[in-house]
Amino acid sequence: QASALPGGWKEGDDVFFVGASHKLESGDELIYGARGTVSGCSEVMDGQDHMRVAVQFPDNTGPIACQIDSLSRESPPPVLPAGWRIGELVVYTGPGQTLSDGDKLVPGARCEVVGPAPDSARSGSAAVLFPGHTVPVPVVTASLTREENMHACAPLGSCLNMCVVTPGKLQIATKDTKSGYNKV
Repeated sequence: QASALPGGWKEGDDVFFVGASHKLESGDELIYGARGTVSGCSEVMDGQDHMRVAVQFPDNTGPIACQIDSLSRESPPPVLPAGWRIGELVVYTGPGQTLSDGDKLVPGARCEVVGPAPDSARSGSAAVLFPGHTVPVPVVTASLTREENMHACAPLGSCLNMCVVTPGKLQIATKDTKSGYNKV
């Protein structure tokens, strides 16, 4: 009989990844809804292995150390609690700002919903990826709208990549140390 791992998982258990999709430095990917198999203990050796297990996903080169709260025994729903859909292209409506990694958030920028926001995030939040960011880390924000909800912009004489949208609350981006996501 396999010994229990963190979160009550056992080697050989089937799991689904329920965190935000993102690429790893190795080139492997964690994809929301992907099915994998628990392969053993996490061996990152950073003092946090008690909160992770190693999971082998079919298209990855080796097991990935996954946070136990990003795993489920059941396939996750395609619609997130805030009503966003995985893969949906949305528009960022928050303030312009520079993230700690140097990437910029620009009002009116298009981004892709890649997963749920942590439970501690503001209501209506989702994890999104912005194309062109040098560090492909999901940003957690509630400052989003669908393209069809945007108001018409008056011609400004030049393209500013900005549109008038229903305003959200001003929030400053910070990095969540537990999830590794940028939060807005």
